[in-house]
Amino acid sequence: MPSPCERAVYLALPCYGGVEPGALPGLLLATSAARWTLMPYGGSLLAYTFNNLWVGALNSREAQGWTHFAMHHNDIDAEPGWLDTLMDELDRTGADVVSVAVAIKDTRGLCSCGVMEQSGNIRRLTLRELYQLPETFGIEDIAWAPEGSHLAVNTGLWVCRFTAPWVEKVCFNIADAIVKGDDGTYRAHVLPEDWNFSRWLHQQGLRVRCTRKVTAGHTGKSRFANDRPWGDWSEDLGDGQRQYWASAVLPDVDGWLTDSEGQALARLAAGKSVLEIGSYKGRSTIWMARTARHVTAVDTFDGAGTWARGQDTFATCAGNLDRHGVADRVTLHRGVSWEVLPGLPRAFDLVFVDGSHEYEAVRADAARARDVLLPGGLLCFHDYNSLADPGVTRAVNGLLASGGELLEVVGSLAVVRPPDCGLRNAECGLKDSLGGPVPVLSGNPQSAI
Repeated sequence: MPSPCERAVYLALPCYGGVEPGALPGLLLATSAARWTLMPYGGSLLAYTFNNLWVGALNSREAQGWTHFAMHHNDIDAEPGWLDTLMDELDRTGADVVSVAVAIKDTRGLCSCGVMEQSGNIRRLTLRELYQLPETFGIEDIAWAPEGSHLAVNTGLWVCRFTAPWVEKVCFNIADAIVKGDDGTYRAHVLPEDWNFSRWLHQQGLRVRCTRKVTAGHTGKSRFANDRPWGDWSEDLGDGQRQYWASAVLPDVDGWLTDSEGQALARLAAGKSVLEIGSYKGRSTIWMARTARHVTAVDTFDGAGTWARGQDTFATCAGNLDRHGVADRVTLHRGVSWEVLPGLPRAFDLVFVDGSHEYEAVRADAARARDVLLPGGLLCFHDYNSLADPGVTRAVNGLLASGGELLEVVGSLAVVRPPDCGLRNAECGLKDSLGGPVPVLSGNPQSAI
């Protein structure tokens, strides 16, 4: 690692409408132990501004020898020398990114950092909770953080190493969506650029740390500081009925999977080896790959059964996986399930059946899925109890009638524990509720619906 005198820092200043006067000392006296250049960029499109600053650093990295990238928002005031402190914490902890815990601009005493669960929901830290943690901490230091969750940090004041290959893959983006809830009401959802970036860092296996070692204020109509525990809330009470701040929706990926169904799949796939039958453009694949050990996805990628019939969707699916940072945990197989699945090992903890929705096809896919399912594994079916797809419901009910157990239904997602056979399906003569044998299909390719 470079010594303090060898550090070269690209200090990015996203600004729009000027810089708060209180921010100037922290900007001008950020470091005395490194060579640095302050680069402002303004614009009303936040993520676009961030990306322009990032590519500016990338394009000048070779000529300038940047070792670090740092960012200071125009409404943050930080103590002089804050950049040296953060770079020292990078070296001390071995982290890739260190961010300062900044207070949100209201009286609740919430921080703009928190814990992102596998489902994508975020619980923000309060300042009272912050002061119960080490000065610099990771997700492992938060005792109540659910297994598989990660640290969501703010971009107001942060630094990262800028010499590793991962910096060439970064793209800041904000995910917005309008979601219809189970009660029929609509809600606006957002995953801000900082928490989206945090999720991407986690998916890359990078080490993220948050710190209160730097005193900083967040300036609006008043100044909200991080220098002591204060605020109306002792923990995040949520907005509404204990609903956390954000949800990791996928508004930019076509598909029919709802937000709640995607969250359920992410929960079920956590740490597991998953097989997906029917991927379309990768919406459900991404949900599962965010938490799974690996996802094997099978599809014809010709849009069969969708409004993209006849189109080659393979490149679109692969591009979506790459853009959402999960491509390295997904293997795509182009082909029909009855040709691909017999060549797969019996190695899957979870199989998501979302191919052709015709009764015989769903029934056959369920049988082949059991052939590759490990003992104790689960089957999931999409569009169960859907009036538009009675074949799915009939096939699932047939599986239940033969001894399967319906564990839960989320939206139209049915989670089934299949009958305990102990033998390959071909050996135990799987039959549906009408007593017919599992068919061997030879035509009509499938795709996710």
